[in-house]
Amino acid sequence: MGLLLQRSIDKYEAAKRWEEPVVFDRGIPDCIAYAARLGVDAMPSIVASKRYRYNAETLVLEPWEDIYVTDEERTMSFKDTVAFQAAVKDAFERAGYTLVEIPRDSVANRAAFVRHFIAQRGYG
Repeated sequence: MGLLLQRSIDKYEAAKRWEEPVVFDRGIPDCIAYAARLGVDAMPSIVASKRYRYNAETLVLEPWEDIYVTDEERTMSFKDTVAFQAAVKDAFERAGYTLVEIPRDSVANRAAFVRHFIAQRGYG
């Protein structure tokens, strides 16, 4: 768990050096949900979530059963994924983030939503 948290912090620190907007697929608050799932101490992740802050609004993709597949790396059932996503959303909300759902749509339209979100807020 410590390695996952450290890598999340390292990615956060590396992104600060970029001039362009950076979109993370996972964030430090995710580590809180992972800690709970693994039954380990979440306090280091909670502390890190307070120290390393992303933009106040955080984009979120809800699990989508129609496109969900498992493979060698994605082994959770869809039902487990839904429960885990609820824990991730709770961790972000408790850390003070406002969640903005990316609508279910084509990949092109979802990407356009993200680009518009970034541009509208002056991040890019």
